[in-house]
Amino acid sequence: MTKYILCRPEGGLNDILCQIEKCCRYGERYNRTVIVDTNHENARNFHDDFSRYFFPKHKRLILSAKAIKPKLALMNVFPTGVQGKLNNYQTKWQGDWRGKLLEVESNQLLTFDFDKHYSQQVLLHHSTGGGTDSVFALLRIGVRPHIIKKLSERLQKIGRVYDAVHVRHTDYKTDYKSFLDNYSASSQRPLFLATDNKSVVTHFKQALGENRVFSFSALPEKQIALHSAKFSDDATFRRNTDAILDLLMLSLAVRLQIFQINQNPIGATVSGFSQLALNLWESKILIKTLLSNPGIKFGLN
Repeated sequence: MTKYILCRPEGGLNDILCQIEKCCRYGERYNRTVIVDTNHENARNFHDDFSRYFFPKHKRLILSAKAIKPKLALMNVFPTGVQGKLNNYQTKWQGDWRGKLLEVESNQLLTFDFDKHYSQQVLLHHSTGGGTDSVFALLRIGVRPHIIKKLSERLQKIGRVYDAVHVRHTDYKTDYKSFLDNYSASSQRPLFLATDNKSVVTHFKQALGENRVFSFSALPEKQIALHSAKFSDDATFRRNTDAILDLLMLSLAVRLQIFQINQNPIGATVSGFSQLALNLWESKILIKTLLSNPGIKFGLN
């Protein structure tokens, strides 16, 4: 009998990958197949099938739950509070949004003990949480060809090796102005800018020149945390694609600059996305493995 972990990760891309890796390690230890579901009724962030952007490199990792959801709903489940309603339970935070997710009626945590064996056929892990294990999750997956195609197009628009910077400036704020004051004197290369704030793009182009700064993501006029905003299906696909492409573009730069974020409720010093980009940038072998495309040479030679 095949046993499963239904992994419903929340948060930004770094958090999602960290939770996938956590579930995969448990699955390897206790002989379970991991099913990643980022497009369920109660999804708070990604709002699309992970399989539209990545493919699994391991048989026991499935990146879309669409085909198997009805089957899973008929199986024995832990936590028991979601038995019979695996695909339509309601959630709330334990405490505030920095806590863990609970099922509303049973008040049970929507996860399980990762050091314990369970007899139930399905284990549900619906949670957020970051860290540095995201890079290991990237070893388990590959990037879809349409993402690679877009990446190649953006690299060609820059045309040569480049520097890169990530500025998060919506829910978290970044003091990036001192970087702008000193950057021109330290490099003459083009600059790729990944940000969640349209006004930051304007500021960089005004300071360094329209032709020197490259930023490709479709950003809304309103300053909102992109990873938790709800968009139309097409806009969601574009947002997710842009986030993945920004990550890859940052990792392929000759020089990468990330910043500490200003004081915030969870005490974070850098955004998870920045840390993931830095970790990927520092591991060229991992980037090559992730892309698996000999045509991508920028930043890898």
